[in-house]
Amino acid sequence: KEAKLYVPEFDAQYMEGVYGTIYGVSATGEYAVGYDDFVGSCAFMWSRSTCKFEMIDLGSMLMDVANDGTAVGNYFVEIPGNENGAFAARPGYYKDGVWTPLPILRDEALLTEATGESDDMNGCAMAISADKKFIAGYITDSYVYKLYPALWQWNDETQEYDLVNT
Repeated sequence: KEAKLYVPEFDAQYMEGVYGTIYGVSATGEYAVGYDDFVGSCAFMWSRSTCKFEMIDLGSMLMDVANDGTAVGNYFVEIPGNENGAFAARPGYYKDGVWTPLPILRDEALLTEATGESDDMNGCAMAISADKKFIAGYITDSYVYKLYPALWQWNDETQEYDLVNT
């Protein structure tokens, strides 16, 4: 059988386009996600309906995607109150142009106590079930960066994900 290869548009002269690796594909094959780590992290999503790769934003990674296009990974947020312009990576999910953070071990207020270094890592969502009920990944406990397996479960009552296991 023949297979169709979808490739992103790329301009080699100006080094523009989508680089990187696809890390996840939805069970239906409707979506694929990944990120470019050529120059800096830049998440992208491919959709069968458009047959195109869409760049999401700089400083983000997408690792997996559910059947409805909800994707998971991490993204950078500015650390409030930090004078050095440092950023923190947060595990989260991406849907319809919006990142939503997932609960982490560290209290949100503690993000302001960062050491001033950029790229403070708080975890990453690595996989999502096809029905979006579960997200799996890892979180960190401190600046020592011990990684702990994490499982988030959708809570129908609160309409958000709860951290249910580390």
